[in-house]
Amino acid sequence: MDFVPDLEPTTSVPILRKANLEFAKAFKAKASPIQLMTLIPGIFDELRVRPNDCGLTLNVSKAKLAKSEGIAPQSLMWALFHAIPRDVLESMVLGTVAYDVAKDNVNGYDSNGSGVYVLGISISGRDGEFLNIREYATLLQNMKRYLKGCRDIYEPTPDRDAATKAADKDLISQVDNVYGVQPEPRKPRWVTDSQNLIFAEHFYQELRARTRALCQLDQTGLVHSLQSSQYDAARTLPQECRTTCLRRRCLL
Repeated sequence: MDFVPDLEPTTSVPILRKANLEFAKAFKAKASPIQLMTLIPGIFDELRVRPNDCGLTLNVSKAKLAKSEGIAPQSLMWALFHAIPRDVLESMVLGTVAYDVAKDNVNGYDSNGSGVYVLGISISGRDGEFLNIREYATLLQNMKRYLKGCRDIYEPTPDRDAATKAADKDLISQVDNVYGVQPEPRKPRWVTDSQNLIFAEHFYQELRARTRALCQLDQTGLVHSLQSSQYDAARTLPQECRTTCLRRRCLL
């Protein structure tokens, strides 16, 4: 995409990890699909060692799959890779799916047939753009309280005072009820069990990392990043499997 001409982190794309950067360089160099495929193990290796990746479990299983099958023609990894159009793959690697779709920068998105599906997050009325530093700060503050409230529910500890717990529980209700009031008693809408809480806390840490990266690039705190959280899974999976993948897979 044209907004990373120097292949360096920018306010548009603040996070470019080593493996993603190698992919971006390969795209710009017009690498062949076979050449791009050789970079896949590097992405798996990087995901496998990242301690705060909310999709860690799924990523490790994919890494094992890549290691066992390699990049042999007609392998599952080979087929999956070739099911993703080139412009879509680049958009996924850079984390700009929502922006690229809004701007019609990619032509490979199609709701028919097999392949993968990708969900990107953008803000209504911003033409695909995501958050700025100030908005990230507000999100992280509220998300931290939400997760603390969830931990009080699933893994209660006596070291927090009752008033703080009650305030965090009230925040959970406010957030959850934005999409319709749920009858009591209920679990938090977005963190349904202790395992899901682990993924959510990892997601929170990744958002913090992106915010720190953006702070180093934008002194005003007002620039909206084009890179946002996105989710992907195989379109051929049954719906119940897709739901599980969406809870566990997050490319940041």
